This record gives sequence, C-alpha cells and structure tokens, in this order.
Amino acid sequence: MVSLDQKSRVLVMTRGLIRNKAHWYGFEKRISDEFSNVFDDVLVIDLPVGGTTYETLRFSNPDRVIDYLLNRLPRDASIYFIGVSLGGLVGMQLMASSPQMFEKLIMINCSHPKLSKTHERIKFIPAFSILFQKFKNLGNCEREILNRTINNSNLVNSLVSKAEKIYTVQPWSITQLISQLLLAMRCKKIVEKAESTTILCSKNDRLVSYLCSQKLSSTLDCELFINDTAGHDLTTEDPDWVINVLKNKAFKELI
Repeated sequence: MVSLDQKSRVLVMTRGLIRNKAHWYGFEKRISDEFSNVFDDVLVIDLPVGGTTYETLRFSNPDRVIDYLLNRLPRDASIYFIGVSLGGLVGMQLMASSPQMFEKLIMINCSHPKLSKTHERIKFIPAFSILFQKFKNLGNCEREILNRTINNSNLVNSLVSKAEKIYTVQPWSITQLISQLLLAMRCKKIVEKAESTTILCSKNDRLVSYLCSQKLSSTLDCELFINDTAGHDLTTEDPDWVINVLKNKAFKELI
C-alpha cells in the first residue's frame, strides 16, 4: 500500500469511441511505472459492448454505462480518472453521479453535447473517410483511424500492424459505433467539482476541434493544457508531454 491515507488511491483509465484497452499502446504501463509511488492500482476499463445488437444499443443509455462502470470500480478507494475523448466524457458522467468516489478527472481531447456543435465534436471529412475505409476494406480501417488521429506519419506506420492485429482479435461493428455516438450525444451531466478537473487537448487535433476543450475549461473554470503538435490520440503521439503535465500539474500534490 503506497498511499498513507485510509483509502487506497486507484487510477482508472478509459479510451474513447470504438477503442479498447489495447489501444493505449503501452501508455497504461508507462503511467503505472511513472506513478508507482502515487497509486495503489491502475485499472484499465473499456466502455461496455453488448454481445448482441440489442445489448449493444442498450449501452447508448448513459445510466446503463454508468452502472456498468461503477460496478467495476472499488467502492472503498479514492478514484482518479483519465479518459480520452468519449472516455473522458463518460468519466465526467461518473464523477457527476458519484462525486464522493472521485478525487480527480483528467479529460483528454473531450467535448460536451451541451457546449459544442456537432461539427466541432467530430469533424465530418475525417469521420466519413474512416467509414469509407471501413466498408471498402471489409471492416478493417485501422490505418485510416491512425492517419486521422496521429499527426506523426512515422508513428502511424509503426503502429499499423499492431492496430490491425487488435482489430482482428476485437473487431468493432457499425452497431457499436452507432451506440457510442448516441452515448456521446446523451451524456449531458456536468461535474460540480470543477477544481478536481484538468483538461488536456491537442491544438492540431484533426478529428475533434480543440475549441471543445476550451469551452469545457471555460464553463468549468478549470485548468487547460494545450499541446501544439499532436493529434487526437495525444497519449500515443506525445506521451512524454502528457506525463509531464500529470507530474507537474494535475497530480503534483500527490507526488
């Protein structure tokens, strides 16, 4: 037990739209190593996906998703939450629903349906390009997803094989995509513990406008840190920058 207070500290990490824990590409291990003296455990949890079309669409209901995730979190711990994109928005719903459980929320390249317009929350051209490749390649459009979420082409090329293998093991369906898009539209809660929220975003995000993060930060009156070069998948493209912000700002009081 590394924490000295009564409750253990647990860091929870959740990815976004049609992504799963494998798409952290080792960032979760880096976090665990860098903050081994801060957190008692690091939990990587995926957004729920049903086994049937009916079950999948049921998870477009925020309350069902909140219940699903809360049932997988330790109730006797202080929760620190890192969420990318939709994962961060869902994290906000969790904190708003059970504020007593959560100490800190880190939102990375997120948007909120009450604060941003649809074309800001997801840029149409890259989104349609991903869908086109999905149908053209009989499902596997992972290279296009990487191209649209990572600005470093060399990094994209190094990850394509790994991303395609992930898809082979855990493919995503159009039904899952629709369900999670509906979820993103229906997550309307906004946290009251603004002082416990930190927002990170990428100015050169080509999938989601960084203005969405600015609007969130302005509404919550919370810290905002802007990366000038990386794309939407900030933790993959510039993990050193993210770690630096966490160490020197968001988690500074814990170190």
